[in-house]
Amino acid sequence: MKRLLVANVWFAPRSYGGATMVAEALARRVAASGDWAVDVLSFSNYGASPRPALFRTRLATGGEHWTINLGGERPRDLSFDNPAMTAEIARLLARLKPDAAHLHCIQDLGIGLIDALHAARIPFLLSTHDYWWLCERSFLMDYRGRFCGQERIDPAICAPCVENRGTLARRRARALEALSRAARITYPSREARRRHEINGAPPERGALLPNGVSPPGPGFAKRPAARLRFGYVGGPGPIKGWPVIERAFAALDPQRAELVLVDAATNVGASWWGAYRFGPLARHVTIVPGYTPGTADEFYAGVDALFFLSAWPETFGLTTREAALRGVHIVATDCGAPVEPLTDGENATILPFGAGARELRRALSRLVKEGLPSPGPAARAKLEAEVISPEAQAAALLRLLEEIAAP
Repeated sequence: MKRLLVANVWFAPRSYGGATMVAEALARRVAASGDWAVDVLSFSNYGASPRPALFRTRLATGGEHWTINLGGERPRDLSFDNPAMTAEIARLLARLKPDAAHLHCIQDLGIGLIDALHAARIPFLLSTHDYWWLCERSFLMDYRGRFCGQERIDPAICAPCVENRGTLARRRARALEALSRAARITYPSREARRRHEINGAPPERGALLPNGVSPPGPGFAKRPAARLRFGYVGGPGPIKGWPVIERAFAALDPQRAELVLVDAATNVGASWWGAYRFGPLARHVTIVPGYTPGTADEFYAGVDALFFLSAWPETFGLTTREAALRGVHIVATDCGAPVEPLTDGENATILPFGAGARELRRALSRLVKEGLPSPGPAARAKLEAEVISPEAQAAALLRLLEEIAAP
């Protein structure tokens, strides 16, 4: 049996974000195939020690979960490339001797992970989930919290947004070198692949691999409610559109509209909303804890619509697909991949990219007054054609792993 090392900045029991859910689901399915023994590498930041320390636990699938802990605050330069972290990873690779590696989000583990894999001659597959390879801030968002508008990345435009503009050229060169060392690079959407390749990712290594989306479980049904319930999974910052939602929603009748906020930070022992001051909006708000793949149905059964007002051109959009498969209406900006499988006016209300509170308020008032539309056969067929199952994604991944690990 071959051995695979999966690397992602977060991993259960510290699960956080859609990329982590994808990484965990794929690792489970690869291990269940019987062809690979799977170990995991992740990051944690407890305490204040500036020296990385390695911890080991067991995975439910039988493999080992290695966590490198590095406490305290760090500049983004060290989050990207930390020689002390790289040395710890190199020692771990010498111990585990994996036949291949599958890398997801490697923030804080650092790009030195790829140096260590390359030095040990371990082939790796790299799955992108955001734009960390192109942008120090990961989401193509400037220091004001707005999409920078770039397609071909210009360091002169990036300079005002980074902590140390003197490292921009080196960061870009290191990132492109790392991408060139990947045996294969997978992208969750056509948009993600296009943006990476026009900025130097090798097209001959690229492959489209959409993330698998779990359908609703047997017996899934919506819980009835007197108010129209709008769910929101993001935090209080601008990346997922919270300032726009907050201003727009406050104008609605609290007897007719409810705002259900998912406190996803509870999954890592923190809280986004515990101390937040909602003011008059508090009449609308219900806060629920972060959910996991196993409890996603419980959340979606309690909402009628889902906000996805992303301020950046996202690479996939797991929640929009999960929600739409469960009959939840999507209220979104036209932010690329998240709305690709949706049909405006049927299973979604799609606003222009960058829409403000006034446009959202009008759309919400209409939905509250007239009710949510029902998707027709064409909209349902489009959704089903665009969405693949976790099993299909895992099968495609196993084929790629066999390809890169072949003698």
